[in-house]
Amino acid sequence: MDMEKLLSGDFPFYRFRNLSAYPELMHFVSSGVKNIGFSDRENPEIIQHNRRSLAEAAGFEVERLITARQVHSATVRIVTAEEAGRGALDRESRIPATDALVTNQPGICLMVLSADCVPVLLFEPEKRVVAAVHAGWRGTAANIVVETVRVMQENFGCDPQRVVAAIGPSIGKCCFEVGEEVARVFQQLFPGNQAIVGLGKQPGKYQVDLWEANRKELLACGSKTDIRNNQCVTYFPFHGKVTVNVSQRPIFRTFHHHCGTDNGFTFIIYHLSFYHLLLCQRT
Repeated sequence: MDMEKLLSGDFPFYRFRNLSAYPELMHFVSSGVKNIGFSDRENPEIIQHNRRSLAEAAGFEVERLITARQVHSATVRIVTAEEAGRGALDRESRIPATDALVTNQPGICLMVLSADCVPVLLFEPEKRVVAAVHAGWRGTAANIVVETVRVMQENFGCDPQRVVAAIGPSIGKCCFEVGEEVARVFQQLFPGNQAIVGLGKQPGKYQVDLWEANRKELLACGSKTDIRNNQCVTYFPFHGKVTVNVSQRPIFRTFHHHCGTDNGFTFIIYHLSFYHLLLCQRT
């Protein structure tokens, strides 16, 4: 696996090895040990407590967090320091109807929540621009990662070839079974690519690899996707994407059974200045 595990208090979390090479950048993936996604059934005070605990464990200020109301779109939003705290401790203040957040301002913490959907973290080191993307199958089909790179390029002068990408845990091809209508969408996007769309286990069903689809989209716009993680997050045994015992359970627990919300695990990318990095993050 292309991630390293770090233990801190009640929140074990993971980091991508390729993004960890940049000392000006802080990022992590939580493992879903505790639910941090607001939903109608959850006591908001518990979620607030869990988010504060996660922030303390990972070493960031929860008040610098920005989240969005994810709607499986291809909408990309640039955020600024003035918006820090939106969605950090409540649902109401989230950035509305957005599935990718981009910023070039240090000290802002971007968060996406995901269960089955594909989370993608992007970083352009020369311009110091970061992005956090939530790519469900609809967002993937709408090229949300390509749209995010375009926003980074047009607004901040980023070079797509310098963009470093990390594709996180999500539902794998082993478990993402779709009907003919969804399969046809991806067959048209990636004609003849059986690595992305293959026959399913049941008649009339197909298996779709959202990791590979997003990787192909990033490569097509020039981004570096040399490192990614193939950890399936369903509750079922793996079927070949990761070399594990067939009875092993996923290490990333999901909460997607709660009201259909993406409460499973968390992807955070945090653009720090060197000043903050040296005094606050590496002590």
